[in-house]
Amino acid sequence: MCGDLNRGEHMNCAVLAWDAALGDEAPVTTHLLKDWSRIDAAFFEGLTTDSRTSIHDNIIERLTAIKTYADFRRVVDKMGPYTPFEFTEDRGSIVSPRETAADMAAHFLRQKV
Repeated sequence: MCGDLNRGEHMNCAVLAWDAALGDEAPVTTHLLKDWSRIDAAFFEGLTTDSRTSIHDNIIERLTAIKTYADFRRVVDKMGPYTPFEFTEDRGSIVSPRETAADMAAHFLRQKV
């Protein structure tokens, strides 16, 4: 989730899924928000288009850098109280990471993959 640290508010901007049975080198499947208008309205109102685009690009760059489960664990371990991301607890699934991520994107990001 992305958020405003001052207000304590968050919105879903991506979903990540992996096969935990593969361990630290499990590849991470990521689906990012396609339409940022709700996040812009909630957190970036009043910013120029260039500023919003720069923030979107930074978020996308940071999330797409998570290629493996080990990368994810490193990000979570390094997060401090001022990190604008928050991750939910890991959840199990009986379908593949690709299917899980697509289902989660439809639910949490309100978009079809």
